[in-house]
Amino acid sequence: MTERPLRATVHQKAALFGPGRDVLLLRDPDDGWEFPGGRLGVGERPLDGLRREVREETGLAVEVDRPVHTAAWRSSGTNRFVVVYRCTTDGARVELSEEHVEHRWATPAEASAVLSERLATGLEYALDGGES
Repeated sequence: MTERPLRATVHQKAALFGPGRDVLLLRDPDDGWEFPGGRLGVGERPLDGLRREVREETGLAVEVDRPVHTAAWRSSGTNRFVVVYRCTTDGARVELSEEHVEHRWATPAEASAVLSERLATGLEYALDGGES
């Protein structure tokens, strides 16, 4: 049996650690708490796209460490694929974009309690050094 290849919208998320080892969470009005990040543009280099999305959503410059987790799922009739990266920033002052309604710096335990399972797993791997 030949399986069809996955055709999906690619998302990138930053498990973003600040100066105090807390992780940045953004609250989407529809989907709850999440990491900063977004879709990869056509022809855009992945790390450039992640840095752009984080800057647009938070005003923060980030250092991308490494990818730590991937997940695929179907939502609202669309296949989605996410890559979670471990990132750091020296900044703590967030300039929230209009895409989100709230932000907070949370301990990893606090963040795990409010994130989706796939993002909480990404956070766990970011803390432990990655899934591979």
